[in-house]
Amino acid sequence: AAANPEKTSSATQASEPLELVLLPQELHRVFGRVLDGEGRPVPGAKVELHTMNEKLELSVAQDGSFEHRARSGTTYLGALALGWWSAPVRVQVPTPTPVELVLLKLASVSGTVLSPTGEAVKGARVIGSSALLPTAETVTGTDGRFTLDCAPGRRLLTTTGRGYSTSESVVLELAPGVALENVLLRLQPACGVRGRVLDTRDRPVVGAVVRIDNRPVMTDALGEFHCDGLAPGRTSVFARDESNGAEVHVRLEILPVIPNDIELRLEAVDPVE
Repeated sequence: AAANPEKTSSATQASEPLELVLLPQELHRVFGRVLDGEGRPVPGAKVELHTMNEKLELSVAQDGSFEHRARSGTTYLGALALGWWSAPVRVQVPTPTPVELVLLKLASVSGTVLSPTGEAVKGARVIGSSALLPTAETVTGTDGRFTLDCAPGRRLLTTTGRGYSTSESVVLELAPGVALENVLLRLQPACGVRGRVLDTRDRPVVGAVVRIDNRPVMTDALGEFHCDGLAPGRTSVFARDESNGAEVHVRLEILPVIPNDIELRLEAVDPVE
């Protein structure tokens, strides 16, 4: 009989509501100025604030000053304005010192994309890549010309187009506000690889997966495959029969002719004991 009151007491305790108290989180002042390279405010500038949990856009006063109240932790601040760019600044909040964001004028690169035979290429994609800066992209017009606005610094300029291989990279060192003109980018001839996959008994393998420069294709009913639009040069070729795990991995020198022929013989997988 003594057991029943204990069970009742336990059930009563379990049904009691759990109270959670939310404490207000302290906000800290983050402030500073947005200026150009000569210490002057830039009309129309804004500040982007990034944290782990939020992304905000802050207004900037006419004298270039800005202010915000943020939670403790790591915050990234960057400034932007039409035709301008600033590198992001890492700030540990709270901070007693003002943050200065320096806007730099965007650089401009213009030129023409040509085919391997020297004709203007419409709709080619022009890419200005960088290890430290945001990638800039544009597309050529009907006359093959392009204009690319990007943050100043070191850039690798390349172009790609349907039916062609990627052009060779052009290395550019772009100063703030520079306008570089008459850059020529020449697309390379598209290369192709065709071949067949054989098993250890020299029989065609149907449905084998072939990867050329990490581009997958599959063999047909005759064990044959082809892959177009490849860039010339040395690349990796991998083939695998998914039914038994047999595979082969080779290196291939792709020449600027269509197509390059190759025969792949799969190697048996060692049995697992």
